[in-house]
Amino acid sequence: MKRLFLLLLAALPAAALDFNDPRAVVGAALESHPTLTRVRAEAAAARERIAPAGSLPNPMLMAGVQNKQVDLRDDEMMTMYMVGLSQTLIRPDKRDARRDAAELEALALEKEIDSARAEIERDVLLAW
Repeated sequence: MKRLFLLLLAALPAAALDFNDPRAVVGAALESHPTLTRVRAEAAAARERIAPAGSLPNPMLMAGVQNKQVDLRDDEMMTMYMVGLSQTLIRPDKRDARRDAAELEALALEKEIDSARAEIERDVLLAW
């Protein structure tokens, strides 16, 4: 525990930190803690996944040629050209459920941020 405290404080500039003020030490630890940085990034990514979770998939455009001869001669009786467009349709209630699941994931990660902040603050104050 003490090593974690010293490791966090060693990464900070000593002149900018008042070691006599416990709140300044906690603030510095919260800014530089790698777990908190990771969870914040995961929460930001989860918030960005909410809108696409409830949208329709992209339409697909297909094009192709079948039975084209190897020497590239045109044999109109055998060569077939194809073009197609397709769109997958998902029921609105399923899209709503996906959006709700994404929102719950983002909320869980935000709660994890709060929990990590509280743990880091506790550990730093105990070590201080």
